[in-house]
Amino acid sequence: MLCELCGKPDAVVECVVEGISMKVCVQCKKFGRVVGRVREKLPELVPKKSVFDDAPAELIVIDYGKRIKNARERSNKTQDEFAQMINEKVSLLRKMEAGQFELPLETARKMERLLRIQLVEKDESSKVKMLHEHKKSEGFTIGDIIKLKGKKNA
Repeated sequence: MLCELCGKPDAVVECVVEGISMKVCVQCKKFGRVVGRVREKLPELVPKKSVFDDAPAELIVIDYGKRIKNARERSNKTQDEFAQMINEKVSLLRKMEAGQFELPLETARKMERLLRIQLVEKDESSKVKMLHEHKKSEGFTIGDIIKLKGKKNA
């Protein structure tokens, strides 16, 4: 995903820059207030680590909703009881069990301990190196316009 400020192909942070929510790279996050991470869903696995780490990515299993629901029912816990155990809202737990909510890694780890199931896998094949070359996108980014405006005033 391209940074909406400078155009680099490594936008990983969602920031609010002058009232506008943007997906930006690590270098451009200083221009705004960080509100979250950019998350791209993959068809089979959802990466839970930065794509720039050399370490293997930790991935949430595809069928995490079914695993959570089956394990919760085996332990004879209601959704209300289990939601209190993991300190989450019941509505959020329902969405997790239905697979409609992207499970945070910390919550997955907590559920693994409580339910004695596996929700997180290490994926050795998804090591991604940082891109050192800047590939120009088609058209201008906001960063290009700021640079052009800065040269004009100088």
